[in-house]
Amino acid sequence: MAAKAHSSRSMGQGGRTDWCLHILIFCCFQFREWANNIRGWWYHCFFVRTKATQIKDYSMMPDHDMTKFIIMGVAGSGKSSVGSALARELGAVFIDGDDMHPKENIAKMSSGRPLTDDDRNPWLQNIGMALNSNIGTVVIACSALKKIYRDIIREASGQAVMFIHLAGSFELIEDRMAHRTDHFMLPDLLKSQFSILENPVIPECFIEIDIGQSIEAVVEEVLHNVSFLC
Repeated sequence: MAAKAHSSRSMGQGGRTDWCLHILIFCCFQFREWANNIRGWWYHCFFVRTKATQIKDYSMMPDHDMTKFIIMGVAGSGKSSVGSALARELGAVFIDGDDMHPKENIAKMSSGRPLTDDDRNPWLQNIGMALNSNIGTVVIACSALKKIYRDIIREASGQAVMFIHLAGSFELIEDRMAHRTDHFMLPDLLKSQFSILENPVIPECFIEIDIGQSIEAVVEEVLHNVSFLC
């Protein structure tokens, strides 16, 4: 009887050992999953968001399949140059938003008069519809200075749009504008653009890039962040 009792106790201890081992293995796998999640969160919050180019908010990109891009910023920030170079790298269609302005808008800006929101509304609608009508990846250069302008574009496009904000100081862009001969906006209008500029903020979907570097470096940073998303 003593032997049987001892045997029963041994079997009981063996069962408890197996049970504890299973729990330990489960906890190890669970811990590894938690660690991966924490590492991904840390990378997103501390690595991506501290770069000169920052990916801002994923809530408007449910499938991360981003194919519609607006290169935004004040005049002289390099929207057309960066946009065309980015489109070549992505194999995308590039559209210069300035070409979609009504003739009245071009004449008004050429005479030194800033556009009103009423002037811009049909232009922004055209840009949003161009994103919608072109199949595949599309890159459009458009100032999109105010949030309401970006909202009009998003609504007209009917889909998620990534705004790539080319950001620079007034002094840097003023110097660039002073040396340009191929643009119909006068440098004197730069102050008015800065005065109405509303930098994108969460929950808008955007990347902000410092333009105090070469176009090649700007495009490389955009491509890095786009590849991280898509």
